[in-house]
Amino acid sequence: METLHATAVALDGRAVLLTETGAYRILHVEVQGPGRGTVTPILENLPGFPDNISRDAEGRFWIALFAPRKAIVDRLARYPALRKVIVRIPAA
Repeated sequence: METLHATAVALDGRAVLLTETGAYRILHVEVQGPGRGTVTPILENLPGFPDNISRDAEGRFWIALFAPRKAIVDRLARYPALRKVIVRIPAA
């Protein structure tokens, strides 16, 4: 499972949106009603790492992408342990 970072509650309170940073996507999770517990990807293959999400007063969601995608990170997607090591290596 990828790292889930931020959540935002839908205007009607029946669902939340989650950022799934390492998978470059946004998930919709039903929290009330007959679909409770249903998880559906609603935005996939984003051009960057989603790190924050918020909702405005009119119900629109705003997503922050903190960095563009990098080819090396995409290639390492099948190796989560190696990705964790590489992320911790200082840039210098």
